[in-house]
Amino acid sequence: MAGVGGNCVGDGLPATEAVLREPGGLAVGPDGSVYIADYGHDRVRKVDPEGIITTAASSGLCTVSGFPEGRAQRLWQKLRDWVLSADGVPATDTCLARPTDVVLAPDGSLYIAEWYRVRKVDANGIITTVAGGGHPADGVGDDGPAVEAAVSPYGLALGPDGSLYIAEGGVHRVRKVDPAGMITTVAGDGWMNPGVGHGRFQGDGGPAIQASLNHPYDVAVAPDGTLYIADLENVRVRQLDRHGIITTYAGTENGGDQGDGGPAREAALGYAWGLATGPDGTLYIAEGSPIRAVTPDGVIHTVAPQAVYQEARAVAVGPKGRLYFTATDEGRVYRAEPDGTLRHIAGAGGSCAHWGDGGRAEQAALCHPFSVAAGPDDSFYIAGTWNDRIRRVDKRGVITTVAGGGAPANGLGDGGPAVAASLDLPTSVAVGPDGSVYVADCSHHRIRKVDPQGVITTVAGTGLQGYSGDGGPATAATLDNPRGVCVSMDGSIYIADMDNHCVRKVDRQGAITT
Repeated sequence: MAGVGGNCVGDGLPATEAVLREPGGLAVGPDGSVYIADYGHDRVRKVDPEGIITTAASSGLCTVSGFPEGRAQRLWQKLRDWVLSADGVPATDTCLARPTDVVLAPDGSLYIAEWYRVRKVDANGIITTVAGGGHPADGVGDDGPAVEAAVSPYGLALGPDGSLYIAEGGVHRVRKVDPAGMITTVAGDGWMNPGVGHGRFQGDGGPAIQASLNHPYDVAVAPDGTLYIADLENVRVRQLDRHGIITTYAGTENGGDQGDGGPAREAALGYAWGLATGPDGTLYIAEGSPIRAVTPDGVIHTVAPQAVYQEARAVAVGPKGRLYFTATDEGRVYRAEPDGTLRHIAGAGGSCAHWGDGGRAEQAALCHPFSVAAGPDDSFYIAGTWNDRIRRVDKRGVITTVAGGGAPANGLGDGGPAVAASLDLPTSVAVGPDGSVYVADCSHHRIRKVDPQGVITTVAGTGLQGYSGDGGPATAATLDNPRGVCVSMDGSIYIADMDNHCVRKVDRQGAITT
């Protein structure tokens, strides 16, 4: 009845018209196909050589909503245990939770880093877990089967012998899964500052397992087996030789972008988010703004200065030596051509699709529709959670926006047109007996009301996060991530006050109780 389908991602379309949400790591196949960790859509996408995009892994319907980083984070953490992720089934029939990186093996298998696990999709499209998901007594699980270990993967790389390397930024380690499936730590002592969680920098010139890292975000392996580590918060790239000795390969204690044309060890780096190695041993570093390269002689230079893209977070080298990278913040993937120009190859840009107003609802784009409610006139209302809008489909099947998407001067827009108001993660919508529309404005910690004239007001919550106010006016009470709302026939409003673990009621006089 409404929405073009595909979880607003654009499968089957030219990749440049599809929506990517916070794309992370990427890998390039021998035929030129590009695999993308579509973090915000809980999928891995594939762009074929003809430029058509499809989903390679995950149904995309893996969590109750899959909320973006930095918005309703507590809500997402509450819901993450609901993720279902079956092994031994087609990869497109199971679930991924926030995939951050992908790496392609010579046999066509695809490895995927997701929350607390590493998955493998074999050449026949069947998915299994290769690391993580366990609860070892020591909290780590080294020297045992990788599937019984605890892992928190950010970046992945494959060694020439088939070993899988895992950058675990949250615990300041790099782990290795050997071809027999056993896991060990190869770099990082796991030291972190109590209460803060940051690592530190130490250990150059000694055994890597005795050195300290600070949020290692990615790894790459050179053809000779040398391991490179993106030591993010230390603004360095570390190098682990075949004897297990760690040194700094690029960067100093001072962050920046200076030093091109000189030794990489003396150059200043920004945050090293992503790494990749070329067939000639050149190391490519995605530093957010520029992408830089360190040639085998140790000299650093910029290969993709920031011009048309924003925040490059991951980089990969294709079979012809061409450079691919994700511009995470803008939701696009680019390729650097041999002449130095950048070609946009995937992602329409923007955080999520929102189009189709005034047209047929089934041809419109919806962005994580999380709730629906029927109106008294055969219309229905949709909470578009990710793009902060409430849409209405009338009885003719025409879709319009009725609330949200604005940036009013007073911050919320109460007392004015609902279409000019601000919503923040609306997760539920309900219709009252008089036709008023009620919205659980989750991250604003409020319940909003749109009257039949289209004017929006707050009916519960002050906007502060908390639990207070029972027995008094609902507009003077505090809520904590109100997740759901419904309205009874007598006009009473019921609120699922999720992080307060209770249901609140607002009576017709506007008083709130639990």
